[in-house]
Amino acid sequence: GYSTIGANKKFSVDPKNLTTTTETRSATTGDRIEATAAMTSRTGYDLDASSVTVIESVAGNGSSKITIKFNLKSYKIYIKDDANSTVAEYTYKYGQAIQEPTAPEKEGYSFTKWTWTRENGNAINAFPATMPAYNFNGKASYAINTYTITYYVDDVQYGQVESYTYGAAVKAKAEPTKAGASFTGWSPAVPATMPAQNLEIKGYFSTGTYTITY
Repeated sequence: GYSTIGANKKFSVDPKNLTTTTETRSATTGDRIEATAAMTSRTGYDLDASSVTVIESVAGNGSSKITIKFNLKSYKIYIKDDANSTVAEYTYKYGQAIQEPTAPEKEGYSFTKWTWTRENGNAINAFPATMPAYNFNGKASYAINTYTITYYVDDVQYGQVESYTYGAAVKAKAEPTKAGASFTGWSPAVPATMPAQNLEIKGYFSTGTYTITY
């Protein structure tokens, strides 16, 4: 992957976080030597700007040295919503240990699983333990939640507890009647659709006032 290197000099490949490889080769004093890094063999790395890839004149004492250094590339994990818009992104170096992120909260729903895909749409069967040399997307799946409404009349449970999925239309329970008393109505008001919480709705009877004339 490299061009011929100069007389009695060391050609060093020094990818960060990897073992340094040193080679000694020969060339004629005064030669101009140029080395080319075989980047295709260095997945997840970029050539470091401090690399020395050219020696204009090889020294006769063997001190000439070409050093190729690589930097770890950064890649991203994009978190997508139902509309495939990016709602969060995470940046990691190639080979860095990674963990599944916390799923975004979705009102009225519970997280069930992640689906991971590469940017070209190909599926990733399992979340990788370390950052690969590519960007990828994650989309969370959710299950709709069920919530309850419990009615009370004069602080005593009135009828059965009712269950609704989030956002479902709610049918208010019929107001009770009682001889000699009037019902004050439900409080809080019965919602038109089910919110993302359980509800307790109460009502009371008020005793009427009568006037007796003699």
